[in-house]
Amino acid sequence: MNNLGKSFRTIVVGAIVFGATVSNAWAEGSIVSFNGPAGEAYIGKFIKGIKATAELKGFDIKVFENQFNQAEQDQQVQQVLAAGQLPDVFIWWPSDAVAGLGSLRALAKTGVPVLKINQLPNDQDKQYIFGYAGPDDRLRARNAGYMMREAAAAKKLAAAQARADAIGELTISIAANAGEEGKLFGSIGTNEIAAALLEAGHTVDKTEIRLPEGTLRALGETAVAIQLHSDVTIEITVALVAE
Repeated sequence: MNNLGKSFRTIVVGAIVFGATVSNAWAEGSIVSFNGPAGEAYIGKFIKGIKATAELKGFDIKVFENQFNQAEQDQQVQQVLAAGQLPDVFIWWPSDAVAGLGSLRALAKTGVPVLKINQLPNDQDKQYIFGYAGPDDRLRARNAGYMMREAAAAKKLAAAQARADAIGELTISIAANAGEEGKLFGSIGTNEIAAALLEAGHTVDKTEIRLPEGTLRALGETAVAIQLHSDVTIEITVALVAE
């Protein structure tokens, strides 16, 4: 049985539990569904499914569509209740579960079981419904968040690796004032190294340059690490030459 068939069976079983006028799971009866417009693809398939299943099982069903407008849906509820002909089960797919609480409460007061669709029950409305059919939106949102975070992380890693490949095993030269023994008058730090890298065509932030033993203070070549990502670190050679 497909999911819509299972949902419909849940409606009927729920009606029996709550004392509605349904003698058995496949007895004739009536259903009223309040939901969004059939023009929306997901809702359209839902409406098509419940109508087909209702016809197959011998139930009459009336569907009230709204254009994602809770005020419009509230008016539809009042029209149905004013007509005085109650169904065996209400299907409730609110446009806004919070704003539509009054209408849900009015439906529940009739004594007709209400099955909520699509939006998870909350602390306010769960006392007025006998069941729920649909996705777990909170789980879906959490999973979407995880996937977006993983996609963003993968994008950052790929960008860092591309930068690393572009820099490669680079050697940059920086001219500096030094004494006869090669000791600098001053020092070369991350600012100077970042500037030299920029001149070589590579944009590297000074915070990505690692000098664990401090600034460079003597002529010669020094291996310097550049951490482009927590998982991507490369090593370049900084050659300090006398001016």
